[in-house]
Amino acid sequence: MSTLLNSRLSGLTTKSFERVPEVNLERTGHFGKAAKSQFKTGLTVDEEIEFTLTPEVTVGLYQGNTSSPEELANGMNKIRVQYPLFYNFIFYDQKIKQINAMPHGEQDIFMGNLIKNASDKFENAIEYSYIALITQAGYSLNTQPQYNIPSTSPITLGYGNVRQFFQDLRTVMGKGKIVDGVPRTAWEPGKMSVIVPFTLSGMLVTTKDSQFTPAGEKDKEEGYIGEFAGFKILESNYLDQPDALGNYYVFAFIDGQALGCIMQKALTSEHLRWQLAFGDVFRGLGIFGVGMIRPDKCAMAYVTFSYTAQTTI
Repeated sequence: MSTLLNSRLSGLTTKSFERVPEVNLERTGHFGKAAKSQFKTGLTVDEEIEFTLTPEVTVGLYQGNTSSPEELANGMNKIRVQYPLFYNFIFYDQKIKQINAMPHGEQDIFMGNLIKNASDKFENAIEYSYIALITQAGYSLNTQPQYNIPSTSPITLGYGNVRQFFQDLRTVMGKGKIVDGVPRTAWEPGKMSVIVPFTLSGMLVTTKDSQFTPAGEKDKEEGYIGEFAGFKILESNYLDQPDALGNYYVFAFIDGQALGCIMQKALTSEHLRWQLAFGDVFRGLGIFGVGMIRPDKCAMAYVTFSYTAQTTI
């Protein structure tokens, strides 16, 4: 007689996996704070989904009559659904007997940790797909002529200039660009965030402007380390992986306006009895795509670090 994982645990596993994207992703993913997300059903790989953007309208001097009305630009930005992720694992009958024999509390902890592990892997893939978009930001601190930094050279940061770095980043985004004859800023007070490597946040906590306090411990655990120059500063070890030259990236944005994410509303999740072995199989598929939808709403900086002058500011 075959052994089956009890129905309560089976339902807990499949239903929880299906809800992973909506329940966990935006709450824990820092780079998702830069994105506008859309959850859809029936997505297919390589499908392109449109984000509607506001088109530019021409305003001219009225001289007694009007010309023919202009046809506005499409105002659309498409994101390709290019990342299908799956899981596929088996509990052999001997393992099923062990799980079924656990007290209910231990069963829930075991299956809950299993679900969290898959959730973390799914979230990890999405975070890295966002990071791959950083170099498409509309503003780069490295290419601003007033700082006399060649575009291929990193900005060297140390304790002595870390505060000025954030002020310069604020200036670049605040000044913005001229679009269709109109100055356009990339700054919205109260909605600005910047994600930095842990290496950089280590310099910030030595300043008087960004000290940890007991009341801020929960924020610190979630990666929020304070505010400076109008930015909410988030730290992420995803940015602590240097490139081939040993340098790093910093990413600043207006919350929820720079990036876009299209995601399957629920992971496809199922439980079945495996035909080639004595065991229960759990498998599923999740599909998503990301894109840079408003490069004029974000900025990046390419940096390296120096610890030669370790003084408190």
